[in-house]
Amino acid sequence: MTFTSSAPADASTHRAATHNLEAPRHLSGAYRTTLNLLFKDPMSHHLAWNDVRELFDQVGEARQLSNHRYQLTIDHHSLAFLKPHTPHLTGAEMLELRQFLMAAGWTPHILSVADAETVATAQAKRVAVVVVSRHDAEVYHFSATPSEIGPPDTSKRFEIVDGGRSRFLDEIADATADDERIIVMGRLDKDLESIEGLARRLREHHPHAIGRSVHEMATDDHHLDAEAIRDLARAAGS
Repeated sequence: MTFTSSAPADASTHRAATHNLEAPRHLSGAYRTTLNLLFKDPMSHHLAWNDVRELFDQVGEARQLSNHRYQLTIDHHSLAFLKPHTPHLTGAEMLELRQFLMAAGWTPHILSVADAETVATAQAKRVAVVVVSRHDAEVYHFSATPSEIGPPDTSKRFEIVDGGRSRFLDEIADATADDERIIVMGRLDKDLESIEGLARRLREHHPHAIGRSVHEMATDDHHLDAEAIRDLARAAGS
């Protein structure tokens, strides 16, 4: 068995060998079945070379060098492989390909983890936390689940300027148009009127907020740090 993981020397080879370097680890249909058979224990005796070659063309490249010699490439990994003498692979050939796929990061287990991450991403809710006061507001946007949340995707500051308070509230409402849940919060001793005013305007004047979850929250904290805001977004994602 001969395979390498060194970076390709020239630019054209580099493009061919790494075209899948940043691609997510996802396979479906016949390709997924072929990968599963390569890792099946006990080994299958009915795995066709043509199916394996098509799998490698899907996750990387299977380049024929001569009648019987192939170069299999995935990202910066490559394997010199002899075409089987029969339509189906032997156990030794399957083991060789299995070890190469493991080195290149393509296994049924890794695909299962990637599938789970895809589901979690699809289930994430778009949450906006609006920290509002009498004169300005900061809008934070999150992709939140009950168990996972990172820093805000974006944030933007709004201030009351020409056009007055109505325009100020409408600008905040427009900024939250794509969020599934909206939390309007501020300080209990100073911002209660602003909290209630923005929440009311969202519900009454902006169709995107109808049927969505708009929460009002007043706090005694004099300083809302980033961690407190993230905790609120996490709770809203549950």
